[in-house]
Amino acid sequence: MNISHSDLTVERTPSKYDGHTYQPEHIGLGWDEIDINYTYTDYPDRSVVITKEMVEQFADLTGDQNPIHVDPKFARRSIHRRNIAHGALLLSIVIGQYHGMGYTYGTTLALISANARFMRACPFGSRVYVDFIIVDKEENAHPKRGLVTFRATMYDYDTRDVYMEADLEVLIRRLKGKSAMKRLGIE
Repeated sequence: MNISHSDLTVERTPSKYDGHTYQPEHIGLGWDEIDINYTYTDYPDRSVVITKEMVEQFADLTGDQNPIHVDPKFARRSIHRRNIAHGALLLSIVIGQYHGMGYTYGTTLALISANARFMRACPFGSRVYVDFIIVDKEENAHPKRGLVTFRATMYDYDTRDVYMEADLEVLIRRLKGKSAMKRLGIE
Protein backbone atom coordinates (compact mmCIF):
# COMPACT_ATOMS: atom_id res chain seq x y z
CA MET A 1 0.00 0.00 0.00
CA ASN A 2 1.29 3.48 -0.81
CA ILE A 3 0.85 6.73 1.07
CA SER A 4 1.30 10.10 -0.62
CA HIS A 5 3.03 13.10 0.90
CA SER A 6 2.26 15.95 -1.50
CA ASP A 7 4.11 14.90 -4.65
CA LEU A 8 6.11 12.17 -2.86
CA THR A 9 4.80 8.60 -2.78
CA VAL A 10 6.48 6.02 -0.59
CA GLU A 11 5.78 2.48 0.55
CA ARG A 12 3.80 2.22 3.77
CA THR A 13 5.39 -0.85 5.31
CA PRO A 14 9.13 -1.36 5.29
CA SER A 15 10.28 -4.01 2.85
CA LYS A 16 13.13 -6.25 3.92
CA TYR A 17 13.19 -4.33 7.21
CA ASP A 18 15.87 -5.85 9.45
CA GLY A 19 14.53 -4.30 12.63
CA HIS A 20 17.51 -2.01 13.10
CA THR A 21 18.33 0.01 10.01
CA TYR A 22 16.38 3.21 9.37
CA GLN A 23 15.29 3.27 5.73
CA PRO A 24 14.29 6.80 4.60
CA GLU A 25 12.73 5.50 1.39
CA HIS A 26 10.08 3.77 3.54
CA ILE A 27 8.57 6.62 5.53
CA GLY A 28 5.13 6.55 7.15
CA LEU A 29 2.70 9.39 7.64
CA GLY A 30 3.64 12.62 9.33
CA TRP A 31 1.47 14.43 11.86
CA ASP A 32 -0.21 16.62 9.23
CA GLU A 33 -1.31 13.62 7.14
CA ILE A 34 -2.96 11.78 10.04
CA ASP A 35 -6.75 12.01 10.34
CA ILE A 36 -8.83 11.50 13.49
CA ASN A 37 -11.12 8.45 13.33
CA TYR A 38 -8.91 6.69 10.80
CA THR A 39 -8.83 2.98 11.67
CA TYR A 40 -6.44 0.24 10.69
CA THR A 41 -5.90 -3.34 11.71
CA ASP A 42 -3.35 -6.09 11.56
CA TYR A 43 -6.12 -8.68 11.12
CA PRO A 44 -5.68 -11.27 9.65
CA ASP A 45 -2.08 -10.92 8.51
CA ARG A 46 -0.16 -9.95 11.65
CA SER A 47 -1.63 -12.04 14.43
CA VAL A 48 0.52 -13.22 17.34
CA VAL A 49 0.21 -16.45 19.31
CA ILE A 50 0.89 -16.02 23.03
CA THR A 51 3.16 -18.92 23.97
CA LYS A 52 4.40 -20.30 27.26
CA GLU A 53 7.97 -19.61 26.09
CA MET A 54 7.12 -15.99 25.31
CA VAL A 55 5.64 -15.49 28.79
CA GLU A 56 8.61 -17.20 30.47
CA GLN A 57 11.07 -15.01 28.54
CA PHE A 58 9.10 -11.90 29.48
CA ALA A 59 9.08 -13.01 33.13
CA ASP A 60 12.86 -13.52 33.02
CA LEU A 61 13.46 -10.22 31.27
CA THR A 62 11.30 -8.14 33.61
CA GLY A 63 11.73 -10.10 36.83
CA ASP A 64 7.93 -10.46 37.12
CA GLN A 65 7.80 -14.09 38.27
CA ASN A 66 4.24 -13.89 39.58
CA PRO A 67 3.12 -17.53 39.80
CA ILE A 68 -0.11 -16.78 37.91
CA HIS A 69 2.16 -16.42 34.87
CA VAL A 70 4.84 -19.08 35.44
CA ASP A 71 3.64 -21.77 37.87
CA PRO A 72 1.02 -24.18 36.45
CA LYS A 73 0.20 -25.74 39.84
CA PHE A 74 -0.49 -22.31 41.38
CA ALA A 75 -2.43 -21.14 38.31
CA ARG A 76 -4.75 -24.21 38.40
CA ARG A 77 -5.93 -23.05 41.86
CA SER A 78 -6.51 -19.46 40.69
CA ILE A 79 -9.68 -17.91 39.31
CA HIS A 80 -8.21 -18.36 35.82
CA ARG A 81 -7.53 -22.13 36.27
CA ARG A 82 -4.41 -21.81 34.08
CA ASN A 83 -1.39 -19.62 33.47
CA ILE A 84 -2.03 -16.29 31.78
CA ALA A 85 0.11 -13.73 29.99
CA HIS A 86 1.40 -10.63 31.75
CA GLY A 87 -0.65 -7.51 31.02
CA ALA A 88 2.59 -5.66 30.34
CA LEU A 89 3.50 -8.31 27.74
CA LEU A 90 0.18 -7.72 25.96
CA LEU A 91 0.78 -3.97 26.02
CA SER A 92 4.27 -4.52 24.60
CA ILE A 93 2.79 -6.58 21.78
CA VAL A 94 0.32 -3.77 21.03
CA ILE A 95 3.19 -1.28 20.81
CA GLY A 96 5.16 -3.64 18.57
CA GLN A 97 2.15 -4.21 16.30
CA TYR A 98 1.66 -0.43 16.06
CA HIS A 99 5.25 0.05 14.96
CA GLY A 100 5.33 -2.99 12.70
CA MET A 101 2.34 -1.84 10.65
CA GLY A 102 4.42 1.05 9.35
CA TYR A 103 1.71 3.70 9.67
CA THR A 104 4.16 6.16 11.24
CA TYR A 105 7.38 4.29 10.45
CA GLY A 106 10.27 6.76 10.61
CA THR A 107 8.05 9.60 11.82
CA THR A 108 7.40 8.33 15.35
CA LEU A 109 9.66 10.27 17.70
CA ALA A 110 8.55 8.94 21.09
CA LEU A 111 5.89 7.04 22.96
CA ILE A 112 4.70 9.63 25.49
CA SER A 113 2.21 7.53 27.44
CA ALA A 114 0.33 4.25 27.36
CA ASN A 115 -2.86 3.75 29.34
CA ALA A 116 -4.09 0.14 29.28
CA ARG A 117 -7.36 -1.43 30.40
CA PHE A 118 -7.52 -5.23 30.64
CA MET A 119 -10.89 -6.88 30.02
CA ARG A 120 -10.01 -10.56 30.34
CA ALA A 121 -7.09 -12.84 31.04
CA CYS A 122 -5.10 -14.06 28.05
CA PRO A 123 -4.12 -17.75 28.39
CA PHE A 124 -1.19 -19.40 26.63
CA GLY A 125 -2.03 -20.47 23.10
CA SER A 126 -4.30 -17.48 22.44
CA ARG A 127 -3.93 -15.99 18.99
CA VAL A 128 -4.41 -12.22 19.10
CA TYR A 129 -4.63 -9.29 16.70
CA VAL A 130 -4.90 -5.53 17.17
CA ASP A 131 -7.13 -2.80 15.71
CA PHE A 132 -6.13 0.86 15.95
CA ILE A 133 -8.19 4.04 15.70
CA ILE A 134 -6.89 7.59 15.91
CA VAL A 135 -8.89 9.27 18.67
CA ASP A 136 -7.05 12.55 19.17
CA LYS A 137 -4.47 14.79 17.59
CA GLU A 138 -2.97 18.00 18.92
CA GLU A 139 -0.26 20.39 17.94
CA ASN A 140 2.89 20.50 19.99
CA ALA A 141 4.69 23.62 21.18
CA HIS A 142 7.47 22.62 18.82
CA PRO A 143 6.43 23.29 15.18
CA LYS A 144 8.13 20.17 13.82
CA ARG A 145 6.04 17.63 15.73
CA GLY A 146 2.61 16.89 17.16
CA LEU A 147 0.84 14.44 19.45
CA VAL A 148 -1.44 11.67 18.22
CA THR A 149 -3.48 9.32 20.41
CA PHE A 150 -4.09 5.85 19.01
CA ARG A 151 -6.66 3.60 20.70
CA ALA A 152 -5.59 0.00 20.33
CA THR A 153 -7.90 -2.94 20.94
CA MET A 154 -6.46 -6.45 21.24
CA TYR A 155 -8.84 -9.24 20.23
CA ASP A 156 -8.82 -13.00 20.34
CA TYR A 157 -8.37 -14.02 16.71
CA ASP A 158 -11.00 -16.76 16.79
CA THR A 159 -13.68 -15.51 19.19
CA ARG A 160 -13.19 -11.74 18.76
CA ASP A 161 -13.31 -11.37 22.55
CA VAL A 162 -11.48 -8.24 23.73
CA TYR A 163 -8.42 -8.84 25.91
CA MET A 164 -7.40 -5.23 26.33
CA GLU A 165 -7.62 -1.64 25.14
CA ALA A 166 -4.80 0.86 25.32
CA ASP A 167 -4.47 4.51 24.47
CA LEU A 168 -1.02 5.25 23.07
CA GLU A 169 -0.01 8.90 22.99
CA VAL A 170 2.75 9.23 20.41
CA LEU A 171 4.91 12.16 19.37
CA ILE A 172 4.95 12.28 15.55
CA ARG A 173 7.21 14.27 13.24
CA ARG A 174 5.61 16.81 10.90
CA LEU A 175 6.63 16.37 7.27
CA LYS A 176 5.60 19.76 5.91
CA GLY A 177 8.22 21.59 3.89
CA LYS A 178 11.51 20.82 2.24
CA SER A 179 13.54 21.04 5.44
CA ALA A 180 11.49 18.19 6.98
CA MET A 181 12.08 16.01 3.94
CA LYS A 182 15.79 16.88 4.00
CA ARG A 183 16.04 15.88 7.70
CA LEU A 184 14.61 12.49 6.75
CA GLY A 185 16.93 12.07 3.79
CA ILE A 186 14.16 12.43 1.21
CA GLU A 187 14.64 15.18 -1.33
